[in-house]
Amino acid sequence: MRDGICRAPGCEAERTRLAATAIMERDWMQYRRTTAERLDRAADQIAAVSEHCGIGLDELKIQMLPRQTRPMTGPDPDERAAFKSYLREIVDQSFAEESEPARAPGRVTHDEPESVFTTASCSTCKGDCCNLGGEHNAFLNADVVSEFRALHPDWDADQIYQAYEQRLADVTALGSCQFHGELGCTLDRDMRAQLCNSHHCRALKYMLQMRGLIGDAPVALIALDEEGDGREASVIQDGEWRYVDVENAEKIDDATMRDQIVGNGLAWLPDVSPAIRPIQPSGAPAHVCKWCGQPIDANQAIRTQSCGSGACERQRTAELAKAYAADR
Repeated sequence: MRDGICRAPGCEAERTRLAATAIMERDWMQYRRTTAERLDRAADQIAAVSEHCGIGLDELKIQMLPRQTRPMTGPDPDERAAFKSYLREIVDQSFAEESEPARAPGRVTHDEPESVFTTASCSTCKGDCCNLGGEHNAFLNADVVSEFRALHPDWDADQIYQAYEQRLADVTALGSCQFHGELGCTLDRDMRAQLCNSHHCRALKYMLQMRGLIGDAPVALIALDEEGDGREASVIQDGEWRYVDVENAEKIDDATMRDQIVGNGLAWLPDVSPAIRPIQPSGAPAHVCKWCGQPIDANQAIRTQSCGSGACERQRTAELAKAYAADR
């Protein structure tokens, strides 16, 4: 009566796996449809990038990005003053704590600059994700300040405060984070809240996963807002990126060419879907089921070492029961 299966662990596990796969495939296909629509709307700009840079459409990798449309302007005096007051408050709070400043467990020290994919994507998008930083004071608090202090144990409160104050953006998106500059975040990565280092939009996540697949291929980044306007474009080529002026891009009336642009943009998406086909690092050994030897993905290898089939799940369950009995 319930999904037509028994309650055996192996069958329950298989049912769950199939249901999860169906949901992920549904979401992935929806993402592909949305991306195809956005590629079609931006076809004129993509062709302009190809022509401007002298790169054939068949050579050009295409990644669509979100686009924030708030005007870039000088800081609002009241908002800037309120943020400076908050910044002074959390710095003083950090120094008032009795414990020594320390990095949170697992917090990585970011000595390396951000990748060209991150810098190019966020600059082309104009920082859609950063807008929330305006409402939440850049997600900074006394704990974040203390983590930064741990890297500079000899600095006093004024030096810590000035380090942040000097990074305030001269031009920022209206109502956005005070460190939201024209080329992205003006803070060094070790000065940011952890959220600001770890959060990436879906498009940028794919970009970072694609690094090993891109190689030396040029990449066109096209930012498009929800209404299909506000287009911005840039290109990554030979390890560097630059803006491309697409404001007066010529309209494409050739349906075949538009279809080619959409097809090129979709061609590599399945290869970077973390839900359907996880990417193995170059040279990494393939994961296989402990019991039948069939290939499994990285998530299965971490969770169960099993392919999820009924036979292998029964063997896994039997081994777990035997180990439990031995411990007893």
